[in-house]
Amino acid sequence: MSGDARHQADGYSWWQWSSYATEHGLANVYKVWRNDYPPLYHYVLYGFGKLLDSPEAICRNLHYLKLVTLLFDFGGALLVASLASTRRQGVWISLFLLLNVAYLYNTLAWQQVDAIYTCLCFGALLAALRGRSVVAGVLIVLALNMKLQSVIFIPPVVLVLLPHWQLTPKVLVYTIVASALLQLIILLPFIWGGDRNYLPQIWLITRSAGDRYPYISLNAFNLWYLLTWASSLMNVSDTLCFAGHPYKHWGLLLFAMASAITLWPLFRQTMRLLVRRHVMGAEQYALVLLSCGLLPIVFSYFNTQMHERYWHAALLFLAGYGYLTKKYWLYGLTSIAYFLNLEAVLQLLHHDPYWLYNPQLVAAMFTIVLIIGIMQAYKLMYKNAHSTLIAEPVAILRSA
Repeated sequence: MSGDARHQADGYSWWQWSSYATEHGLANVYKVWRNDYPPLYHYVLYGFGKLLDSPEAICRNLHYLKLVTLLFDFGGALLVASLASTRRQGVWISLFLLLNVAYLYNTLAWQQVDAIYTCLCFGALLAALRGRSVVAGVLIVLALNMKLQSVIFIPPVVLVLLPHWQLTPKVLVYTIVASALLQLIILLPFIWGGDRNYLPQIWLITRSAGDRYPYISLNAFNLWYLLTWASSLMNVSDTLCFAGHPYKHWGLLLFAMASAITLWPLFRQTMRLLVRRHVMGAEQYALVLLSCGLLPIVFSYFNTQMHERYWHAALLFLAGYGYLTKKYWLYGLTSIAYFLNLEAVLQLLHHDPYWLYNPQLVAAMFTIVLIIGIMQAYKLMYKNAHSTLIAEPVAILRSA
């Protein structure tokens, strides 16, 4: 299956699930052993299989699946371009992403699908910033049904939407109803359309997602490589204990603490808006995008069991932050570190020069991004608070 994907395990899974769903029906695809994906991508694989109609044809043409994901790479770039004030600036910022080898490596070289949920989450955030609560809820549901790690974007989306819900509470009700209805529609075939109800199995997949690969790292060059100075942590169990607690629990604790620190400026901003009964304006967009750009890095940096691909979601948000502030180096350094981590695993360039792909070097780059990024978030928090305090007396004088 050399033409399917550079990473053979992924290519085999796509072929197996697509072939089985084509022959036995989408609703029965969870009969396949080790099918551990949420439902949404199975719709794509089922449609792809129906177009080709045989396991052999699916095998020969599986590399074309990346075209579906590539649409979301372009979609994400266009969403970032929508932040631009002119069409010309929008073209430049979209090219800034589409010419970035790190941004497209995941799709074109690895043939993975992280671009899909990333685009959906970025779209949900933009919809929230523009007050489109129902659209944001729908996109988050789609993202969660694509990749479970989309859950990390729910807190910032909620923080952005809280002022809108305060002003129009019925919109919250519409959002919950629309999101729940969409979730039911997605699950419907797997509940009533197959040989049995697969909802318990889907729930088990969701609930056990954090225990499927109990290793300290699944090739994400993160904090654990700096703490252990190891060349690989793929076969080191995260159930080993330090100070009476497994590494997994230490990772979750550090992630929770770092997430709280990262989101505190956005939380403070939301609280100020709620007190004044205002919604977020364009002056808060940079803080929101930076916070969301740092979250995938915090998630992958501290937790155990992290894949090298989980950094991907940071790129869109940091590119948007870079455009708004004209500070692109966080996006640039993240792109370099992410590319080096992917290339160290896939080895398309055969590690030349080898020292560039050192796990500790990559982990150090992400450490710098986190430290400076969080500092920038707190600077934006104080800047926004100061500008609000100045603007209020001016507004009072004008109204008088």
